[in-house]
Amino acid sequence: WEEVRSFTLPELASDDLPRFRMTLSPKGDVIASWKAGRWSFFDVSTGKERFSVEHKEPMGLAAFSPDGKLFAAGGKDHKVHVID
Repeated sequence: WEEVRSFTLPELASDDLPRFRMTLSPKGDVIASWKAGRWSFFDVSTGKERFSVEHKEPMGLAAFSPDGKLFAAGGKDHKVHVID
């Protein structure tokens, strides 16, 4: 595949902990990232965190709905967590 664009979000680059799960919203305006028991949602244009949601269990899969209004994640607890 061909790279369309690349960028660095200051909030993502500013700490020492690796981010193990990341997904981009369908519109390309939000990046969801999981690390250390927390999903963080970042604004792509500003690099600022919009909000975060705590979740202690490791997450394996995550995706936005096609319209970008819902975010679902699942992991070791065998549950699907949906964020509206």
